[in-house]
Parts: sequence; structure tokens; C-alpha cells
Amino acid sequence: MTAESAQGAATLKLGAASLAAAVPQLVELAEIEARDVLAKPSASFTLADIVAIAKAAANAATACEGVVITHGTDTLEETAFALSLLAQVEAPIVLTAAMRRADQPGADGPGNLLAACRVAISPAARGKGVLVVVDDEIHAAPLIRKVHSFRPHAFSSLPFGPIGYVAEDRVRFALAPASRPPRLAYGAGAPVVPILEAGPGLEPQTVEALAAGAIDGLVLSLPGRGMSQPKPRPLWRGWRNAFRLFSRAGRGLARRCARPTLIQAARST
Repeated sequence: MTAESAQGAATLKLGAASLAAAVPQLVELAEIEARDVLAKPSASFTLADIVAIAKAAANAATACEGVVITHGTDTLEETAFALSLLAQVEAPIVLTAAMRRADQPGADGPGNLLAACRVAISPAARGKGVLVVVDDEIHAAPLIRKVHSFRPHAFSSLPFGPIGYVAEDRVRFALAPASRPPRLAYGAGAPVVPILEAGPGLEPQTVEALAAGAIDGLVLSLPGRGMSQPKPRPLWRGWRNAFRLFSRAGRGLARRCARPTLIQAARST
């Protein structure tokens, strides 16, 4: 994005070819082919948009050594997670982003793009699944999260951390994913499954209002190890196939009966 006005509003003006042209070192690395798949802020992405990105990346991976996807930061973690399920290929698929606009001092986009391309053509990156490269760090896509709203160092994959680094022109891996996520096929339509953040005061009426709508399931983000309040508990006991419960703590494990694994839920109506 670049600034549209003096007030700082930003618009999408730079396509893939422009981004690549802004990093002249890329021509020294490999033969670069730039393609535009979408041109919209990532906060406006739909599930269909993410599927389109996954298909484009998987198709491109069949004819090149590696694929780099430039992506907005707001929903980078959702796309990265989805691609790890939908685009499982041997050639590296690497997502990268920029926290600062291209016209701002200290813009981080060119450096991140160069580092991502180095990873994408590295033999060491093959077979490691979808990756995210930001701030010279290499992250496994299923683990990445945006943890700051404006600082350049805005992404983390704690509690595990980066699996590798780009040190100047060298790609170094310290870790490798132990296993791949389950593979998902492209579906005709995604299920509608809201996520409800549950805290003090969660009443049965809240759950009932959601469950009464046109949803296919409900995920409850619960405190601690997935502890639920007594009042709404009979509702999800009665609709056991439609509910999935997990801990919102971010680290550790949910208790076994909380069913932390996210799977496609059966229709609750």
C-alpha cells in the first residue's frame, strides 16, 4: 500500500511486478515471474479469496523452485494456516508481508521480500511445509500470529519460535516441523462456524441465539484449561456434535473433555 492523502489513508497501488522491481537484487537470485492474484486489503478477505490464493500457489509450485506470496498483515496468520492445509507441496510456499507502507521511511517490504525469495529457492526449505518469512525470521505457517498492531517486529510463533533465519544472504534452519497438518480438499462451500469468546457472564441466551441462526457449528473459547460455566453447559452437552471447546490461554493443553481439536462440526439445527 501507499498513502492516498496527507492524512495517511492507504490504498493498494503496487502490483506484484512493481514490488519485484523495487528489489533489484531479485534478478541476481533467480528468474522471477510476478503474478497478481488479488488486490484488496487482507482484512477484507473471504474464505473464497484464501482458497484462490491456495490454488494459485499450488499450481505455481508445480512449475518453479519456490513460490512467494506477498500478503497484508491483518489476516496473514489465517491464510498461512489455511495454506498449510490446502497447499501441501514439496516446493516451498513462503508468505511475507510489510508493516510499513512502501512510501514510509524504513519500509520493511523490500527486505522481507528479498529474504522470502532466498528461502523459497533454498533446497533446505523443500518439504518443510508452508513458511512465513518476516524480519529475517522463518516461521512454520501453522504457528505464526500477529502480536503487535504497528511495530515492524509484529509476528511471533511462540511458544516454539522461529524455525530458521536469513542471515544476510544465507538461509539457516535450526528446526523442522515434526509432522504436517492434515490435508484438506477444496470444498464447494465452507461451513459457518462462529468462534465465541467465553468469559464471566456467559449466559445460555448467548449460545442459544447463535445456535438458532444459520450456523453449522460453534467453537467456544474458554478460560484456563477449557473450563465452562454451569449455566450454558447443558446446551452443548445436548448438541455434542455441533460444539468444540478449547482453551483461550494460548499455551499449554486443554483438559481432555474440552475436545480442543477443531474439526468440521455437524449442523446444529
